[in-house]
Amino acid sequence: MCAILEHLAELSLNGDAGDLKESTLGVAIFHREAGYDTQADPIVRVSIRRLRQKLEQFYAETGDNASCRIEIPLGAYILTFHPRSKPTRAIGSSEAPAGGAEARALSCCPGNPTYPAFCPDGNRLAFQWRSRFDAMEGIYIQHLGDDTPVRLSSPERTELRPVWSPDASRIALLRPDGGDRFVLIARSVSCSAEQSFGTLYVNRGEVPRVDWSPDGAWLLTSERGNSRLPMRLVLIDAHTGQRRAITAPAEMIQGDSEGVFAPDSRRIAFCRSWAYSGADLFVMELEDGGEPRQVTCYKRPIRGLCWGVDGHTLIAALCLHGSSPALWSVPLDGSEPHHLTDPLHRAQSPAVAGPRGELAYVEQSLESSIRATSMCAGGASIFPAEDLAKLQDGIAGGVLAESPGLNRLPQYSPSNSLVSFCSDRNGDDQLWVCSAEGKYLTRLTTLAQTAILSHCWSPAGDAICFEAHAAGTTRIFSVDLSTLAMRAISPRGMRAVSPAWSADGLWLYFATDCRGTWQIWRVFAAGGEPSPVTVNGGIKALESPDGEFLYYSKGPVYAGIWRKQLETGRVEMLPRGPSTELWANWTLGSRGIYWLDRGATGDTEVVLAGWEGEAATVGRVNGQLASTDAGLSVSRSGQRFLTAVLDHCSSRVIVAKTGL
Repeated sequence: MCAILEHLAELSLNGDAGDLKESTLGVAIFHREAGYDTQADPIVRVSIRRLRQKLEQFYAETGDNASCRIEIPLGAYILTFHPRSKPTRAIGSSEAPAGGAEARALSCCPGNPTYPAFCPDGNRLAFQWRSRFDAMEGIYIQHLGDDTPVRLSSPERTELRPVWSPDASRIALLRPDGGDRFVLIARSVSCSAEQSFGTLYVNRGEVPRVDWSPDGAWLLTSERGNSRLPMRLVLIDAHTGQRRAITAPAEMIQGDSEGVFAPDSRRIAFCRSWAYSGADLFVMELEDGGEPRQVTCYKRPIRGLCWGVDGHTLIAALCLHGSSPALWSVPLDGSEPHHLTDPLHRAQSPAVAGPRGELAYVEQSLESSIRATSMCAGGASIFPAEDLAKLQDGIAGGVLAESPGLNRLPQYSPSNSLVSFCSDRNGDDQLWVCSAEGKYLTRLTTLAQTAILSHCWSPAGDAICFEAHAAGTTRIFSVDLSTLAMRAISPRGMRAVSPAWSADGLWLYFATDCRGTWQIWRVFAAGGEPSPVTVNGGIKALESPDGEFLYYSKGPVYAGIWRKQLETGRVEMLPRGPSTELWANWTLGSRGIYWLDRGATGDTEVVLAGWEGEAATVGRVNGQLASTDAGLSVSRSGQRFLTAVLDHCSSRVIVAKTGL
């Protein structure tokens, strides 16, 4: 970092940085050969992005008194110098939301502040944050005219998801009480007094939202009746604490969450998450007890929502163009939504201040890499030393693919000589392939505004099938590795996900909900009419190496793995399998079934269940998973595994003056 900063400073001060190019820096600083491929080797972009983040962190934490602020503008490789007579606030997103509205970031909040909530008068903001001085995440309050937030509670106590009471005297929040439950608390802003509204039961990894009705009568949140039931919305009397469920989503879906009251307190909006990967917006009248009305039909992830001030629109963080969220204004009258931010900024968790019409949201920065790690048990290798010696230098625990943005879903080729993965390093999700040593990076697809959610190799290693979501539908395509030609596998009009080849390469399995529930189907790889394989649910399926069994999981609603004997049709559930949180992170190997699981200390472990059913931990992920669908692939020998690990995660709260 120092070498980059010194080189850029020298060029900028000498006036030689006006036409500085990425490749020039690669040659001068990182000793790359002249004319090297900057798309295949993004080391300059990765380093500049990290340097930019380090500078922002410095001025936010310890550089308040610096006489000059140094910045690296987005899309450039030059330094700009800004003399400072007094501390300045950080500037917001490079693309101002809502048609050029004035935006700024809250100062002095390095790290991951999130879930902003406006005070009713719009002058203060509560948010969830863990500063470098805190042992746990907690709730902070900041006046919009100030630069420093104040923590509401003790630094040793975890508190999450704040919302103000209508009179601004209290903040409702969640306090963890174990891995699958939270206590709902209303805490005084001015003293330590608090009121408990009981316990909410959820599945591990879920943190329900809390909202307070503008008339002060009700609290709104979500919970599960038990671990196998979908999430439902519940109303809680703010005076008596009595609660009642107000939605009853059907089984085989994840359920209802992110409930928020309309400005008139008579309606609510919420997300209904389906069985696989996506969600839609719903609204519901509270007084007449009517059925929820569906507002969108995108079946894509939703990262937060709020009402517009007029009560006729919703502001939602939707993943419509690719896998990154952006803020959209969604009218309730059925007219077309329009975007407020670019997906580049990963905007989420919006909140609107009623009296002032200001919009607060979280802008997130994420980077992840593909890691190759050797298997181990109890900290020791489970393979002979002579076998491990055969691994390439730097592969055990090494980084195969690194770049700005998210690299995820790694897959070994059948020969183990290549690794494929998904990356948004160029803005859109694309499939990439490199050697098992991380060399010879090549892009396989040129997709636009598309999210890639899974992919798999053909047994011959000459093609890759992938699941692509675009234009409101999900289809399966195949790309030929020699010609890069693409062709559609699933029929038009049929929503198809999770492709997987049969062991002999004749069939392609996939999941579809074309008959109302998610089931596994298959189609001849050469083409033809698809036919169903399962009748009691299924989303991800893999055929055993001998072609005798089909192993499958049923998505985030039901934990575990099932197997069907293809000749007899006999179905059984295996004794152990992945949790609902990490349900998609499993694969088959020569030794049995591998999956990712949370260990007792919170680390992510690799579990192997042999073909006879015995299970044991055989590996550990060195770092935090990039996401709950990071992916898992195991080498043919069983000596190494691939997954996506988070390298950098930071966020900032943006406040924009809008007319929403």
